[in-house]
Amino acid sequence: MFALMQTLYISLQNKSLFITHKKIKAMTTQELKELKAKLPNGALTAIAKESGLEISLISRVLNGHNPMFDKKAKVINAVAEYLEGMQDAENKATVRAKAVLNRNLQTA
Repeated sequence: MFALMQTLYISLQNKSLFITHKKIKAMTTQELKELKAKLPNGALTAIAKESGLEISLISRVLNGHNPMFDKKAKVINAVAEYLEGMQDAENKATVRAKAVLNRNLQTA
């Protein structure tokens, strides 16, 4: 009964909608270490400040130690949010820099 895939049937105003729910496995120790490897120097401190979590907790989780589930989830979310923010900032900076280059090329 606890299959990996569960299908729920919902009837909304004579229309049928099928929702598929896939059980997501926990991150492996290897995946956590890969996530940590993507972090730049000083990232653990920045994540700790932004999330209110302790640096040691973040480090332990990313090294594969298993604290209580809710803390592990908070750490993983905080790290993902930090990486997404870094990526967004880099993308915005790239767009701005290319716009400046294009303006300079057009005026030259």
